[in-house]
Amino acid sequence: MQKIKFNIITTAIIFAVAFCIFFTVSPIVLADSSATDLSITLDPVISIRVMKNNVDTDNLTLNVDPTASGRFIKDDLSVVVSTSNDTGYTLTFANNDTDNSMHHADSSITTTIPSITTATDEANFPVNSWGYSLGDITSSAQQFSSIPLSTATTTIKTTTTPIAEDSTNVTFAAKVDTSIPAGVYSDTVVFTATTNYVPPAVYEFDYSGAEQNFTAPKSGTYRVEMWGAGIFGGGSYTAGDIFLSQGTSVSLYLGQMSQGCTPYTACSGRSYNGGGSGAFFTQTNAPIRYYGGGGSTDIRLVGGQWDSEPSLKSRIMVAAGAGVQGRTNDTPVAGGGLHGYTTNAYNNGGAGTQTSGGAAGGAGATAGGFGYGGDSTTASPGCLNYNNALGASSGYYGGGGARSGACTTGTLVTAYGGTGSSFISGHAGSVAIESATSLTPRLDSNGIRCVDGTTDIVCSHHYSNKIFTNTVMIDGAGYNWTTVKGDQKPMPNPTGGYYALGQGHTGNGYAKITGPL
Repeated sequence: MQKIKFNIITTAIIFAVAFCIFFTVSPIVLADSSATDLSITLDPVISIRVMKNNVDTDNLTLNVDPTASGRFIKDDLSVVVSTSNDTGYTLTFANNDTDNSMHHADSSITTTIPSITTATDEANFPVNSWGYSLGDITSSAQQFSSIPLSTATTTIKTTTTPIAEDSTNVTFAAKVDTSIPAGVYSDTVVFTATTNYVPPAVYEFDYSGAEQNFTAPKSGTYRVEMWGAGIFGGGSYTAGDIFLSQGTSVSLYLGQMSQGCTPYTACSGRSYNGGGSGAFFTQTNAPIRYYGGGGSTDIRLVGGQWDSEPSLKSRIMVAAGAGVQGRTNDTPVAGGGLHGYTTNAYNNGGAGTQTSGGAAGGAGATAGGFGYGGDSTTASPGCLNYNNALGASSGYYGGGGARSGACTTGTLVTAYGGTGSSFISGHAGSVAIESATSLTPRLDSNGIRCVDGTTDIVCSHHYSNKIFTNTVMIDGAGYNWTTVKGDQKPMPNPTGGYYALGQGHTGNGYAKITGPL
């Protein structure tokens, strides 16, 4: 009697194996009492075993008495997998090496039993060969396949949900005649169960007019994306990856799109998170815009009111807000990259940079500052003509406010506020502040004070040492910024896809945090 023996190896691969318990303590003082929240995080687990007749085994032996014409024999086993993974598992099968022939136990005997090379059924099974099948072992029409090599692993099952004791039957078969030496022939196959990929969670933040918070549910790398506000387009985009330990909390402030002014009244038009005010406007039928500047969107390590100095200093990423169109056919003044934008007509406000706010455009207007745009003004608030000044936008440093022209009937005297800059800790060209108590630029890698235009990446590192990698900075006109302004590239749209080339974000600010990656 010849014996054909299959040695079986099982492996289970999981993407996360740790069993973690963490405690989130949120004291709530109510008449000397406190409450504690307990959270338990269970990472996915997976197990695999091979069974024969409900008993765990690591081999399958077929005993066969060969005949001159060849005797066919088959037997099956069960591969049992359990996993708590949200998206289930994938079961694969292959030989343990690149030789799928069965070899005699006596190494001096070189005769082998090779695997079949093409799919076949029992009736046409080649003599002195072996194979496997996932079909019903009781069926004579069962189809058998070649044993896959270790370099060509075959998937034999995939599930999509958590599952316990999930069984897959695998049949092995051989057909041998009396022309080969008797004895034990064997080979080793490997079954591998792998947890399926679980897409990272996506946390989305829309404008609310108040501080919003995110707490990392697990330690890992998170992708942060931010869009500055822009009512007619032009909001900037920033993105980067950052490592956050489990339980780390950050605060998000989403910019409000430009706010309109009311004719015949004093014009505020300030937008949340730093957009500057527009100026007085008195014309009733002019086809022009009259708005304040757009607010920036940022992420901070310290919460509080949006204009709290300790909170502003803790910003580690900022996407600048946009300016406004002067007339319906004008292009909005775009939010900035490493520096903002300004126009050349009338007394327009200056652009924010990495180290200063934009200058005021004339008497009565105010300069931009750290986290806010300047306010604009008008030279002749009682003039019934196209007399208005659009607000400056917010950013890392905001743009300067503008001053509109003097009263000249029938003459367009609109002035534009400048726009703010964007900032990313870890993006070369950005300039971080020195500390939580100073707005002075930090020192570079040579101990020299950082300045606008630097290429030293150390200059960008926030004093907290929270640093992004794989950074992207696209201004509101669609230009990609490294240490300098580069070519235009499409800006991601938070609703999916991309904006048209050259177009910035439209609407209130937005933010996404994806991860752990």
